[in-house]
Amino acid sequence: MSVNTLTELLYQRAESSPERVCYRYLKDGANDEVVWTYHDLLQRSLAVAGQLESQVRPKDRVLICHNPGLDYI
Repeated sequence: MSVNTLTELLYQRAESSPERVCYRYLKDGANDEVVWTYHDLLQRSLAVAGQLESQVRPKDRVLICHNPGLDYI
């Protein structure tokens, strides 16, 4: 199955391998890690998209500033 967008790819991966780790972040640079699966990433992405959708109009530009970490992704 081919994909044309990152969104399509994320949906595909979340469906085919929901528990597969897609990001691992070491908070202290060595041991304190946070792990996200494809399912986690999809759910968090949809939450952010929902927040943006409720606050801006289609085709508006937004700037998202965030500290380093998985929430930045």
